[in-house]
Amino acid sequence: MYDQCIMMISNVSSLFLLFLSAVTIFSSSSSAFQIHNRWHHKITVASCSPSSLPAVKVWLEEAEKGFVDEDENLMTGEICLRAVKAFASNSDDDDDETSKQRFLCAGALVQRPGSNICDVWMADSSLDEANIQLQGAVLVLDDLFGFHLKRSNACDLENLVSNFIVQCGRIESEYHCASYMSARFRGFRPLKDLWRLLEDSESGVLSCESSYKYVQGLSEEDEDPDAMMFDVHNGLEKYNSRDLSSHDALSIMNILQRVSASTSTIMRMNQTESVLE
Repeated sequence: MYDQCIMMISNVSSLFLLFLSAVTIFSSSSSAFQIHNRWHHKITVASCSPSSLPAVKVWLEEAEKGFVDEDENLMTGEICLRAVKAFASNSDDDDDETSKQRFLCAGALVQRPGSNICDVWMADSSLDEANIQLQGAVLVLDDLFGFHLKRSNACDLENLVSNFIVQCGRIESEYHCASYMSARFRGFRPLKDLWRLLEDSESGVLSCESSYKYVQGLSEEDEDPDAMMFDVHNGLEKYNSRDLSSHDALSIMNILQRVSASTSTIMRMNQTESVLE
């Protein structure tokens, strides 16, 4: 299984090898088919009321020093800006969480060489409790997305999100199910979908208000079509959801809404000036 996974990721950053090692240590193996079926069930369970979620504690920790090794896990010129892990307690008794903790998911925010583009590399362990694993993956994504937004100096919403790409595989992948679902849950969409929407907007199928020009700078030849980017036109409402809310989620929502409102104001002013001219 491990050799097969290595073959599958031969064309991506060596950082992902770190996550494969982590999930191999912290989890037991199961087939991609079994996990794929679990996640179809997960979609139904996640839509239930909060009382349906298991009574366990899920939390986030900053990864230990050396978790992302500059020499072994990063390509030349890459910079790891932040790395975090999500854990869950084993039972309702959280008194000794360090001895009972279960590893759920890991993520790292990595800046590309000579570029403002940052990739979030995520991978998860293999657990039977999909609800808990999704909670952990959402915490990881929220933390890294929030960290990125706070350090960005972009003045408009599209530039704010266009250099943040989530590398979380597909739902069929054994080590990406929770990571993939967390990105979809938070309003991210595969680049291949955004490229299609860009074509629709340019051809007039979509209104100009739904333009997806912010993905123009990403080449289909250089990027993984399954990598995800935030959908600025449909993703904001995802952070308004009460499901799996957190401090980071509220912070992200506030930043996105503030920048979106500022962008709308600037657009209206430009339109007014054009009419006056």
